[in-house]
Amino acid sequence: MAPLRALLLLLPLYCASAAVTPQKRQDGSCTLTADPSGDDAAQFREAGQSCSVVTIPQDMTLNIATMLDMTGMSDTHISLEGTIRFEPDIDYWIANAHRFDFQNQSTFWLLGGENILLDGGGTIDGAGQAWYDRLPSNSTLQRPISLTIYQATNVVVKDIAMINGPNWFNLINESRNVTYSNITIHTESTSDNDPKNTDGWDTYRSDLVFIKDSVIVNGDDCVSFKPNSTNILVANLDCTGSHGISVGSLGQYPEFYDIVENVTAIDIHMTDASNGARIKAWAGPNVGSGIVRNVTFKNFVVDNVENPLTIDQCYFTDADACSANPSNTYMEDIYFDGFSGTSSGSTVATLKCSPDGRCSGINVNNLGLSPKNGGTPNGDDAAQFREAGHSCSVVTIPQNTTLNIATMLDMTGLSDTHISLEGTIRFKPDIGYWLANAHQIEFQNQSTFWLLGGKNIVLNGGGTIDGAGQAWYDRLASNSTLQRPISLTIFQGTNVVIEDITMINSPEWFNLVNESRNVTYSNITIHTESTSGNPPRNTDGWDTYRSDNVVIKDSMIVNDDDCVSFKPNSTNIFVSNLNSTGSHGISVGSLGQYPQYYDIVENVTVINIYIADAQNGARIKAWAGANVGSGIVRNITFTNFVLENVQNPVIIDQCYKTDADACAANPSNTFIEDIYFDGISGTSSNETVASLKCSPGGRCSNINVNNFELSPKSGGKPKFVCQNVKLTGNAAGLFPECTGK
Repeated sequence: MAPLRALLLLLPLYCASAAVTPQKRQDGSCTLTADPSGDDAAQFREAGQSCSVVTIPQDMTLNIATMLDMTGMSDTHISLEGTIRFEPDIDYWIANAHRFDFQNQSTFWLLGGENILLDGGGTIDGAGQAWYDRLPSNSTLQRPISLTIYQATNVVVKDIAMINGPNWFNLINESRNVTYSNITIHTESTSDNDPKNTDGWDTYRSDLVFIKDSVIVNGDDCVSFKPNSTNILVANLDCTGSHGISVGSLGQYPEFYDIVENVTAIDIHMTDASNGARIKAWAGPNVGSGIVRNVTFKNFVVDNVENPLTIDQCYFTDADACSANPSNTYMEDIYFDGFSGTSSGSTVATLKCSPDGRCSGINVNNLGLSPKNGGTPNGDDAAQFREAGHSCSVVTIPQNTTLNIATMLDMTGLSDTHISLEGTIRFKPDIGYWLANAHQIEFQNQSTFWLLGGKNIVLNGGGTIDGAGQAWYDRLASNSTLQRPISLTIFQGTNVVIEDITMINSPEWFNLVNESRNVTYSNITIHTESTSGNPPRNTDGWDTYRSDNVVIKDSMIVNDDDCVSFKPNSTNIFVSNLNSTGSHGISVGSLGQYPQYYDIVENVTVINIYIADAQNGARIKAWAGANVGSGIVRNITFTNFVLENVQNPVIIDQCYKTDADACAANPSNTFIEDIYFDGISGTSSNETVASLKCSPGGRCSNINVNNFELSPKSGGKPKFVCQNVKLTGNAAGLFPECTGK
């Protein structure tokens, strides 16, 4: 780098009647002052082009409200001692930020030229919170990169902090001989909306890049080597919460040949991350091509990292598609050396290449990795768990231990067995395996990870069953018929007690009680949460089927479908004291779906229920139309429900999946009688607070409504709807005269 002129401490001149312009001293240096207009971009641009040293003093914030193009500079030192802050005017930046064709990116600040130094101990503030909060309602929101080194040679960026970038923090684009050192990067959201895609650094079409001695807390790649990144050294980084050090993704665009070669990442500490060292290349039809060559990952210490080592040469494709259309991005001479620490799951390394020799010279040395919560790396604990269940009277999964289940868990035929789950049972999200091998259940084309059955069984202990559902939620978005397993199925069980456990992130229903008798669940916590934009669909809390004498009580549920659903031939059921959020309510049915079956649900009591932010409260649903089944719903009681912001607090739908005309032509063959709704209070999210719609021809009888105190949450008059049914009880007068009786 060319020598920079010395800075003399001379005071700048001011002009109150005009916008502030940088005052150049005799030595060519400038010290900036705040512009009363609130936008300091113009004077900063001008200073960068005309001054040899540009100083942003301590305790000063340079507010940037318009696009900052500072390319073409030469022999320039920017001494950032204060703060550069980008105004969070989202609409302005969407229209005016500088755009890049690659991955549809944009940037606040272009910095380029030759012999540039940016340092000073100050801060670059991307003011990202407004962007983080807008993103959930607009998943394609184009968020600017904080700083782009563009068409530059001999650039040094050191001794600065960067906070809350809306998107990537740094892009090095079409540049050469760029060094970053002693950088602190930090993202933090003050709301529930995560700071997504906040890569620390991305390199693109650049050569001779050095990134070292820095600390990063962010929400995506710590460093990512994008296409045509060559001769790069990354050293001594401490990354928390990231997606790791990544090559790629490469091969995304069919018209380009991507190269990444001669890259070394050494002395890296990675904590609470999704990945450690990763290489990812696209496969499938209509993708690009390229080469990854001579890449070294060395001396990585990982702590609670989901995937410490990864090669994914089938990125964004499943195994069948990758086999049919392998990646055209070849990988050769890759070195993983000196990896130690812990993974968050059982898998510590995954190296998946396309077929036909697309990977060569892959070297792995000195791996000292283990799951954080115990178990065998890449292991499967299903066999020992099955064997223990059949041979031991008490089976204990200790605290701080994760039992990794990678194969089908058939634990039927147990007798007098106590499973003390104090740690975690986690089902490996190997979608291809489970599609082929999960136990199949004929009803509604279901399957399950775990069959638990026999007599006199207790499952308790305060631990967790983790369905690892995120991979399933994301795959479902592209395959709506994906058969997702139920977490736990009580099958042909008698005298079964499940209590004091937590269940999280099931791919499908959490629990199915199937062909069982005398089953009790109590003090269960159920929770689903997706970390992407793909919701956890069909995650019923409990479903009962062909079962008798079932008790479900004293539990909390956050899910995305029925809290409890009584499927065909569920009898003598008692449900009490549940707190349910986000669900589809407590449902009888649906019944009568299959024409060859006669469905019975009778003697069901549901009492003391709180339901919030839900689609339904208390519901009965039976199919109508041609070619449906038949059955009876009898002696059902819903009492003491408190509802908050529930779309449909009380429902009978005896024309399920049909319109009024089809239902009139082919009424339901599932009769509904002796139904009691008593003590239903709270708010609905729309004006209809109760809808009792029966098929014509007297298919509903003895429907009792008592003690209703329901109203729309937004105010206004509540609407009560009924059809083809005569109501009794002190709330019958709330309903208009029913049609079609």
